[in-house]
Amino acid sequence: MVRMTVVGILVGFRRIVLAGVDLNGSPYFWERNPEYLSDLASPPPVNNQATSTHETASSSNRPFDVITMLRALGDFFQTEKGGQLLVTSPDSALAEFLPIEAWGKN
Repeated sequence: MVRMTVVGILVGFRRIVLAGVDLNGSPYFWERNPEYLSDLASPPPVNNQATSTHETASSSNRPFDVITMLRALGDFFQTEKGGQLLVTSPDSALAEFLPIEAWGKN
């Protein structure tokens, strides 16, 4: 997610919307809705996370957590590039500092 956000900034996007990113838990979207992956020929990916929060939201195994990185990227994108980094879910951990994109209300 961070890498693709950086790529979007580098190629010149001025508005990047993070959809399906809440980071408040470890389940992936297909675990609650297995029918989303019903057309796969192989079994769905296994979620090996053992914690209640998403592993990328913790800095225990890395120098920075994803929330810290996206906060810094959002600030950089806005102040240095005049862009907007937004999130679609008001329940996302990122909604604490990123504006909410209200789909269909623009």
